[in-house]
Amino acid sequence: MAEQSRTEPGAAPPGGPGLPLSWNWPLHLGMASAAAVLLIAVMVIGRPVGWVSVVLVILLAWGLFAANVWLRRRARMIRQGRLLWVRRLRRWHSYDGVQVRQVNEVTTWSGVCYRITTEDGVRALIPAALFNGGHSTVLGWVLDLAPSAVFDRAARRSVVHLHERGLLEHHTVTFDEAGRPLPERKLAAGEHTGNSPAEHGTGSASQDVGPTSPAASEHPGTPTRPNLTEQT
Repeated sequence: MAEQSRTEPGAAPPGGPGLPLSWNWPLHLGMASAAAVLLIAVMVIGRPVGWVSVVLVILLAWGLFAANVWLRRRARMIRQGRLLWVRRLRRWHSYDGVQVRQVNEVTTWSGVCYRITTEDGVRALIPAALFNGGHSTVLGWVLDLAPSAVFDRAARRSVVHLHERGLLEHHTVTFDEAGRPLPERKLAAGEHTGNSPAEHGTGSASQDVGPTSPAASEHPGTPTRPNLTEQT
């Protein structure tokens, strides 16, 4: 089903700055530009066989990278009450948290994101990985407004992970067998929630390192958690 958005009548895109981007695009663009200029200077000065073609390839590669940077820096996300506003390129989309019925965690080229499904069957990918605070904002938005929403196993682990880091302290970290949040309560002695990563055999969720990241390979035994780049 094609991605759609639901907007309340009379609602307009907010004018605030929204969440900050999770990466330093000026630094990346500056480094790529400096490398391109250096390579082109070497080609022009040395003029080896085929240097014109090499220069054209360098310019093309730099142009593609610059276009990707421009597209990514256009992304914005703002929570406004029960609405979550998301912009990827030029167009804003708004999603009503009350209508969310399912949350699935997916891994994209930019990192861990969330696919939501509304009561009307609308599915939308929320690019949480592009923003600092994106994961806690999206999950907290759903937990606040849609207590009957179903979280898949990966999304439940992310809730526990962020809760342990103090980013979702006022939300529950217990779920029923279907994946719906349960009201917060004190556990009896010896009782387990069945939702913590340790009980699923994945170790503590307090580390922010993905299973295939360099940090995980350098430190055996690091928990297999997706890379959530949350900052407070």
